[in-house]
Amino acid sequence: MVSSSRRAVACIIFLVAAAFFAHAQQDQTGSISGKVTFKNKGVASVLVIAIDTNYRDAEERSHNRALTDIDGNYLINNVPTGDYLVYPVAPALVVENDRRLTITAGETIRDINFAMVHSGAITGRITDADGQPLKATVSVVRVEPESDYERHKFAWFRTDDRGIYEASGLRPGKYKVSVGQPVPRQIPMPGIPGYTQKIFRQTFYPSVTDPEKATILEVTESSEIKDIDIVASAASTFKLTGRIIDGETSKPLPNVRLVVQQSDFSASSGLFNSDSNGEFKLEGATPGSYKLFIFSPSDWRADPLTVDVIDKDLTGLEIKAMRGASLTGVVVVENSDDKVAAPKLSDLLVSAFVPNLSTPDYTPINRIQVNPDGSFKIDGLTAGMIRLRLWQRIYSPLSALEIASVEQNGVRRSGDINLKDGEQVAGLRIVAKVVELTGAIRGQIKFENGEPLRAARIIVSISRLNENSSKSRLDGRSSPEVDSRGRFLIERLAAGTYELSVMMAPPGAPALDDVGRQQVTVTENRVSEVTVTVKLKP
Repeated sequence: MVSSSRRAVACIIFLVAAAFFAHAQQDQTGSISGKVTFKNKGVASVLVIAIDTNYRDAEERSHNRALTDIDGNYLINNVPTGDYLVYPVAPALVVENDRRLTITAGETIRDINFAMVHSGAITGRITDADGQPLKATVSVVRVEPESDYERHKFAWFRTDDRGIYEASGLRPGKYKVSVGQPVPRQIPMPGIPGYTQKIFRQTFYPSVTDPEKATILEVTESSEIKDIDIVASAASTFKLTGRIIDGETSKPLPNVRLVVQQSDFSASSGLFNSDSNGEFKLEGATPGSYKLFIFSPSDWRADPLTVDVIDKDLTGLEIKAMRGASLTGVVVVENSDDKVAAPKLSDLLVSAFVPNLSTPDYTPINRIQVNPDGSFKIDGLTAGMIRLRLWQRIYSPLSALEIASVEQNGVRRSGDINLKDGEQVAGLRIVAKVVELTGAIRGQIKFENGEPLRAARIIVSISRLNENSSKSRLDGRSSPEVDSRGRFLIERLAAGTYELSVMMAPPGAPALDDVGRQQVTVTENRVSEVTVTVKLKP
């Protein structure tokens, strides 16, 4: 009897604790509610999704959704803090105005309403000059989008074996249709099967390569624009051949890994090796400007070789390499407060780079893994002011590493390391510390004279001010989303002082204007509130 009473009491305590825990969890989340309409009437059973634009765990994202009731009302509960893109999904319907929202702990956001319309479609066939169907990706580009600048500027559709494509689910508006890629974007990819296959220039409907001559198609509700056929224009491709040699002895250098990189599109690149005679060959290069340079890490370094492919093969190219400078030392992780466990040394990467290189489109970053005992050696460095940086191979949401100091042979260094050609610097000691990422900035952008256009781009960026009051951009941190209410949230920040910048551009503008700056102090386990006032230009 006593045992049963104890079990009953324990059960009650457990239920109370569970209810308290659940309530505490809900206090850390928010909710989004509103109405979905079609022709001013509520639509039932429409799925409304809130996607975390910070790309959190897919399992977590799948819960941020709800169905509308018979009157078109929806309520999404238990939404974690963060930045979200909110929109409804329904067959044959598209939304006129999706919304970007920043939600904070315990916040209730109401009246996020959506008006839906019938979607339109564009269909056609893609062939080559011989009339053969092409399996390709068709790009449908919205001209002068009225809203959601980033998400709906492009849409991609694949052709089937007959070369037929169907671009469905389009919002009413004006579009251009094309196939292929702009010529300068084609990079030769040695060693990848099929890289020499036929390459097509970007070709717009009606089979023109000049974007200005493309036909603008008007998509209306429930419309289907048929027979938008394109004959794709084949691009001319050329070979690049040459050799890499020792700049001092003129002897060929075998098995040196090189990178080919577009001068205008630095994110696109391919890798290849010189053969046993130091010779290299690339095939499939389309007209454009390219840079060839040595891939790091390597004992060798060379200035980038720039070549312009116009209308013929390029032969006799020569890259003169030299022994690069090197840095040798050890990494020591100090964790003075022991709040967060220090990472294993073998999970760290140390990099050296030139922060202010005169050629911004070529910024070599030499990054190597630290040995289990903390030792490291970075080879193939260029001359100049070299900056060191630490990286963690294993992502940690709660902590990060900072370089507290750099010593050489027991003497503390200040600033970057000035390297000379071929110099071998030893005796370095990088002292790192673990910092907690528990701070956050919650901001509100206010506009003095009106409101910006819906399609205006608004970007917020932050730079941390170090002890010497010099600014250094935070590694790997993307700009936070600014929602339709002008709010934003930046999480996972270390304690310190930051400079916050707001940049904005109207629709179609090629560049962003700096419209506001403000310093913010971040402390551990707190959310710092900030309001940035922006005066709009006429």
